[in-house]
Amino acid sequence: MRTHLVIMTKLCLLPILFLWLYCTAQPTDPDFYLDDPCHFPPDSSIDLNGDGIADLIIGSNSWGTDDVPSSGGNCFRQIRTAQDTYFLNTLDYRNSPSLEYAQPGDTLHIPEIELSVQQYKMVWQNNDMINMIAWGYGTHHTAWEILEEPVYIIFKTVTTDAVLFGWFRPGVDSLTGEIRIEKYELSSNNIITPMK
Repeated sequence: MRTHLVIMTKLCLLPILFLWLYCTAQPTDPDFYLDDPCHFPPDSSIDLNGDGIADLIIGSNSWGTDDVPSSGGNCFRQIRTAQDTYFLNTLDYRNSPSLEYAQPGDTLHIPEIELSVQQYKMVWQNNDMINMIAWGYGTHHTAWEILEEPVYIIFKTVTTDAVLFGWFRPGVDSLTGEIRIEKYELSSNNIITPMK
C-alpha cells in the first residue's frame, strides 16, 4: 500500500516538474506572450459624409504562431469598411474579388459600374479591407513597411437619405506609419472624376 502511495506521489509531481522546466526555458518574460505582441493603437473611425456614422475604420489585424519560444507573426494596420460602406471589387473568372482602383483623371460612370455589378463582373463588397502597413514580430521581426502606395479607392456608402458614390486616397506618414485619408470626394452624381 505504501509503495502505491509513493508511486502516485511521483506521478503527480512529474507534470509539475515538466511545467516548471518549460517555463524556465523560455527566452523572455512570460508576460510577453500574454500581451499583444503588435501593440496596436486603438481603432479610429472616419465619417466621410458628415452624418455622424463611421464610413471607414482605421484598424489592425495580425496573424502568427504561438509555438513558444519560436513564436512569430505579422502585424497589419489597415483601412476597413464600416457598416453600410462598400469597396468596389472586380470579379475574375473564378468570382474571386480584387479591389478596383482608379487613377487621377479617370472618369467613373456610376451607371456603367452598376451594370457591371448586375452582370457579375464587379461587386460592392462590405467587410472589405486594405492592408496599408505591416511589420513582423518574434521570429518574423521586421521594421514596418508600406504595402499600398496611395491610389484612389472607389466606394459607396448608404445613408438614410441616399446612396452616395465616391473615391478616397489613403496615405501613410513615412516617419510614424500613421494612416490617414488625404483626399476624397463623395457625391450622388452619376459621374465622378478623381483629381490629383
